[in-house]
Amino acid sequence: MFTITYDKVPTFVIVGRKKYYLTYNAIYSCPNFRIRSSIKNTMKSYLIKELNNITLRDKDRVSTLKALFEEKQLIFSILYSSGKRTFDLDNRAGLWAKVFLDLIKGRFIKDDSVKYVTMIQYGFDYCKGASLDSFVITIEIGGDAE
Repeated sequence: MFTITYDKVPTFVIVGRKKYYLTYNAIYSCPNFRIRSSIKNTMKSYLIKELNNITLRDKDRVSTLKALFEEKQLIFSILYSSGKRTFDLDNRAGLWAKVFLDLIKGRFIKDDSVKYVTMIQYGFDYCKGASLDSFVITIEIGGDAE
């Protein structure tokens, strides 16, 4: 099992003078490519920092994980933590999951199609008084991809 923790998760991006929350709603409701691109790039730059840290800290672990995950079915989980309970879990966790899977494709996993990623689970952990959001991503190994 591979686990990665992200603290101090950004929840919005400012484009021009307007604030856009990092949710599926922002992607679907906005036809402006510049705004959608800013949202995606903000998320990718946040996620890539920890992935690069893992790669630099432990190159052997990365190659081991890649070899371990190759040609396997994977179960992907994201546990989203926040001090707020006024958002839809799928809008936040779903978008983070999508961007994360796109980033690890080719780096840790061969592809993010259903041949390799057979389940995606979202969970929520209410952290009373927390001012910043966080999440934990877990990748578990299932059977062989056929």
